[in-house]
Amino acid sequence: MGKKELISLIGMPGSGKSTIGRLLAKRLDWDYVDMDDYIQEISGCSIPVLFDQGEAVFRRWETEACHQLSLRRRAVIACGGGVVIHPENLVALRAHGWIAYIDRPLEHIIDDIEIGTRPLLKDGAGRLFNLYEQRKDLYRQGADWHIANTGPMEAVVQELLECLKGSEAE
Repeated sequence: MGKKELISLIGMPGSGKSTIGRLLAKRLDWDYVDMDDYIQEISGCSIPVLFDQGEAVFRRWETEACHQLSLRRRAVIACGGGVVIHPENLVALRAHGWIAYIDRPLEHIIDDIEIGTRPLLKDGAGRLFNLYEQRKDLYRQGADWHIANTGPMEAVVQELLECLKGSEAE
């Protein structure tokens, strides 16, 4: 296999994947793709509408998006928080790229996000803790790189660039 030119960012909602993804793509001069935006594009429906049809409907579109996006080159993908639920999603994304777990303390997430705008968090902050408990091991197991997001975004981007450089040297 040739050089991997795809980086997928996984982690909890509000962990910084979108902001970090945009910054990283700019530094690499790669494309940036927000998976939720892509799902809306290919499904023709908004994320809340897909969830209204049932979480399973949304997850099927998410898996389709993973398969399509895994074929991209020179791209950074900010994945939805639940992409790790179905292992086949990570298998597809890893086939041609690297997966980075952006790990941000839940206390920081709660301070920054509007929980009401997230379909899976509409029942409140307690749901965020439950989701974290369900997913934390999946994030760790699914990632090539585990990146703590506790400081400036530029420091996180720099750490990702160093991981990429180190992985390419292997």
